Formats: sequence, structure tokens, C-alpha cells
Amino acid sequence: VSRHEVRASVLGEHGQAMVPLWSSVEVLVADRNVRASLQRLEEKAAERPLHERVDALRNEVADHIDAERIPEAYAAVLRALPDARVFVEPFITATCMHSTPNATANATLQCVAAALADDRRRIHGQALLEGEVLDLHAVCGIPITLSRSGWRPEKPESIASAEKQALLTAAASINEYAVEILTPRPAQV
Repeated sequence: VSRHEVRASVLGEHGQAMVPLWSSVEVLVADRNVRASLQRLEEKAAERPLHERVDALRNEVADHIDAERIPEAYAAVLRALPDARVFVEPFITATCMHSTPNATANATLQCVAAALADDRRRIHGQALLEGEVLDLHAVCGIPITLSRSGWRPEKPESIASAEKQALLTAAASINEYAVEILTPRPAQV
């Protein structure tokens, strides 16, 4: 199935506080076999905690990169479930291709295009939330609607209770990090 035929949300932040939402996955193909495959993937993901799968994949990929086996690193990521893949694949790209500035520029252009189009399209973006969505109080990646007059946070259409808890945990982690970097450190003597 082409990635253009799949919609899914990852909330939180781009990094360790990402929360992939299995409940948001939508396949735009009317095929029972594809839907059954999606169900099997979700069930397989539930067999082992996400952080364990991500850690194992990250270690395998790091070993390949250290040995300069980049194709093998990408192959390992492609064998992984998609929720773990989103954590590790960008690491390979950033390490080997140094493409982070290009990805950031592309995301910025998508935001500008959405605002200029003024068609109320929904995108994912970082927003400072004060409880408007899922009682989040943090800078958090969420669906937002952009227009020429500004932005509006959108509540995810469906979110499982475990996903909501993971998102609240991610928001707390993001806040802790923000406080840490904003807290003045004592002067070195």
C-alpha cells in the first residue's frame, strides 16, 4: 500500500516524546485483506511495549551505522513495525544524509502553503496548549487548522485511553525539558 493511501497521526514532539496513534490509522484502500493486515500489525504492536521495540531497533541500527552498513540499517527499519520505525528512521537519515535542515524547511513550507491556501486544511504542528486539546498544558505536536487569520487546535478524532495517557506523559516530559533549558544555571567559579 502506498504511503499516500494511509493516514495516521503522531502527536507529542519530533523525538523521544512522540506518540504514534494506532487509533488514528486510516487506510484509503477498500480491500479487506489490507484492513486485516493493518489489524494484525496493530495486534503485533500490542505484544511488546513500544519503548522496548524502539530501543532494540535503535541498537540494531546503531550497530549497522557504526559498521558503515547503511543499507542494512535501512533494511532493519523497514522490517520494524511502523510505530517503532518513526522513531529510528529519521536517525539514519540525519546521521548519514544530514537532511534535518531540508526536512525542517519542507515542514515550514507546508505550513506557509496551508496558511496561504486559506482552505482550512489540517496539518500537524507544534503548538503551545493551555488545555484546549485533551487537557494538554505544553508545547505539543497536534493536528491544527491553519488559515490566513491564524491557527486553531483540533482534537484528534479518536484516541485510545492508553494513547491519551502516553500523550500526557510526553507533554510532561516536554515541559520538564523546557524548564530545564530555561532555568538559569549558577555561574561557574
